[in-house]
Amino acid sequence: MKPKLFRSEKLCDRVTRIFGITDEIMYLIEGGEKAMLVDTGVGIGKLKDYVESLTDKPVTVVLTHGHIDHAMGGREFDEVYLAKEDFPIYMADGAIESRNEYVKMMLGIIFGKDKDIFSTFESEDFINPDFETDKPFSVLEIGRVFNLGGVHVRVLDAKGHTPGSIALLIEEERMLIMGDAGNTNTFLFFEGCSSIEEYKDDMLRLKSETEGKYDRVLLSHGNGDVKNDLIDSLIELCDDIMSGNVDDETYYFMGSPALLAKSRDGNFKRIDGGTANIIYSKDNVFRKG
Repeated sequence: MKPKLFRSEKLCDRVTRIFGITDEIMYLIEGGEKAMLVDTGVGIGKLKDYVESLTDKPVTVVLTHGHIDHAMGGREFDEVYLAKEDFPIYMADGAIESRNEYVKMMLGIIFGKDKDIFSTFESEDFINPDFETDKPFSVLEIGRVFNLGGVHVRVLDAKGHTPGSIALLIEEERMLIMGDAGNTNTFLFFEGCSSIEEYKDDMLRLKSETEGKYDRVLLSHGNGDVKNDLIDSLIELCDDIMSGNVDDETYYFMGSPALLAKSRDGNFKRIDGGTANIIYSKDNVFRKG
């Protein structure tokens, strides 16, 4: 039996959290005149139809970055923004083989490796990027403020996880959406990720731009919630990595080895009680050149 493709929960009157099939998280923000969808998941299921069941307002899509689990449903929508630095990542991750490998892996983790959930999907369930015929996404500019009608969403530079990663500040709701720019297990070991030293500078800048402006941090994985000290915890952890104050557990993602900075328990939480964790490689700690 095919599992339910989307589910949602209201965080407040104007913000809805949407969960996709691989537990990726999207956010729907509604103003008096327009709505914004933050991220579009892995591109399985008719996300546009689901969003239209939640709002009757015209929808603008903003992608926090170009990875498989955040951008692949973008083709369904007419107005989509992505930082130009992440266009190549979107095109690479949009390859059907890469996406299917990721989805199969995640479904195995979520539903159990003995359950072949992937085979329950039909061809019409997949939103497949077509790079020859699709119109390109619009370029997302850092500092832009989207006015949805009484609700303003500000685009913030949060590069590191990818060169074009962004965070979004919902000003009236005092909520900060981090995407994958920073979370409880931040990936900084992919090709193109910032060094730990550079990432610390990026998080210091993000802290200065957002301090005192939010009461809640929203993530794109897990249950979507995290302590408000996330950015401070990331900055402190960067210092720990650069000074060698780390546990350095071996971590594998889709066959690629990396290092988990701090040990965690069976619930993926740091044993020492810290909020943030970083997965990195030893050859990408300090700024090069």
